[in-house]
Amino acid sequence: MSAMNGYASLNPMKCALFIFLPVVIISGIILFSRNSFQYRIKNGLAEVKQLQKNKRNHESIEAYMKLIDKMEESGDMSYAGAVVCGMATAHLNLGNEQNSPAHYKRAIELFNKGFDAYDSKGYPANYAAINNSIGISYTNLSKIENPEENLAGAIEAYYKAYNTYQKLEDNKRCGEILNNLGVAYDTLSKTKDKEKNLESAIQSFRNAVSFYNKDCDLTDFIAAMNNLAFAHRGLSSVNNRDKNLKYAIAIFQQELMLVNPAKYPEQYAVIKNNIEETKQMLKRK
Repeated sequence: MSAMNGYASLNPMKCALFIFLPVVIISGIILFSRNSFQYRIKNGLAEVKQLQKNKRNHESIEAYMKLIDKMEESGDMSYAGAVVCGMATAHLNLGNEQNSPAHYKRAIELFNKGFDAYDSKGYPANYAAINNSIGISYTNLSKIENPEENLAGAIEAYYKAYNTYQKLEDNKRCGEILNNLGVAYDTLSKTKDKEKNLESAIQSFRNAVSFYNKDCDLTDFIAAMNNLAFAHRGLSSVNNRDKNLKYAIAIFQQELMLVNPAKYPEQYAVIKNNIEETKQMLKRK
C-alpha cells in the first residue's frame, strides 16, 4: 500500500511500528502584489519545499537560512514561522536518513521556535501539527539516546497535539496522534514498566482505531490495527498470555480481511505469517 497524504503506509516488515509523519500546515491568507517582498518570499518557500520533496534536505536548510537573512534585512518576518518549521522538518528528515541525534535535537529546537508564530489560540491546527512533529523527533531520538527522557518529551507533545485536534473535531488527525502516542508507550515499555506502558499503548492504539472508524483511511486504519496486535503480543509475555495472544490473532485476522491479496500480495502474506506465528506462540506452553 502506498503512502497516502504524506503519512506512513503498510509496510512488509512484520514487527514494524507505524508512525504517522508530520504535516505542518501554514494557515492564513495574506494579500500582496506580485512585486512585493512577501510575494518573493512565498515563491522562495515554494522552491525550498520542492528541494525537500526531492530529499535534498541539506540544500533546503541552506536555502531556508538565506530566506531568514532576507527577512531580517527587510524587517518583514511575516513568513518566519513557515521558514522555521520548514527548516525543522528538513532536520527531522536528515535525522531519519542519518540516524543522527544532532539533527533530531536541532529539529526539536526549531519546532519549539515555531510556537512563536503559531500559538494554540490563533493557529490551533499549526500548533497541533508542530507538537506532533516534536513528538516524532523525540521518539526517534529515544532510539539513539536517553530513551526514558526523550519518550517522556514525546508523550507530552503528543498529548498536546491530540487535545488540540480533539477540540478541532479532526478525527483523522486524532487517530494519527493516538497511533503515534501508542508507539511512544510501546517503545518506552522496552526500558521501563513493561506491563503498564504496553497497556497504555494498547489503549492508545484502540482509541486510534476508534477514530479511524469515524473518518476512515484504510491504510492508516490497518497500520494502527497492526500496532495494536503486536502490543497485545508483547503484553502476553507479562500478563494474561493466552488472552492477549488470542486478541492479537483476532486483530491480525481482521487486518487480513481488509487487504486485497491480488493488489497487495506481499502485505497479505506478511499478515498471514503473523497469524501463523502467533498461533504457534499460543500452542507453546
